[in-house]
Amino acid sequence: MLEQLQSDLSALEQIPEFPIDEFLRLGSGVASEVSEGLGASALVASDNRLVVRLGGNLELFAAAVAALKRYVGHTNSSVDGRVALPS
Repeated sequence: MLEQLQSDLSALEQIPEFPIDEFLRLGSGVASEVSEGLGASALVASDNRLVVRLGGNLELFAAAVAALKRYVGHTNSSVDGRVALPS
């Protein structure tokens, strides 16, 4: 999920008018919720590894970014001079 989120944000960043800084701030806020809530979101495995379950808000953010990328890619056209998004 995180790799796909990074890929989607990188593709959207190619659009000159896309507010990437605002999306990165929003993503940072969602990620900080995960790190602040480790008591409820993580389990310690028997071999001293930390297993983190990503929260629903991060999944929702990733789904929204993916949907936006698909929408922009779908409505985008090379005729109007916009940057084409990689698939």
